[in-house]
Amino acid sequence: MCQDAMDPLELMLFYIITINLQELHYHSIISLLLRTSGLYGAHKGIDRTMNH
Repeated sequence: MCQDAMDPLELMLFYIITINLQELHYHSIISLLLRTSGLYGAHKGIDRTMNH
C-alpha cells in the first residue's frame, strides 16, 4: 500500500510539530549564543581589569 499524499490533518500536525521543533531549536541556539557571548564579555572584562 503506497500512500503518496498525506491527509490534510496529518500534514497539518506534521507542520505544527516541525514548526514547534524549529522554534525550540531556534530559542535554544539563541540562549546558547547569549550565554556564550555573556561569558566571553565577562572574560574580556576580567582581562581588561587585570591589564590596568
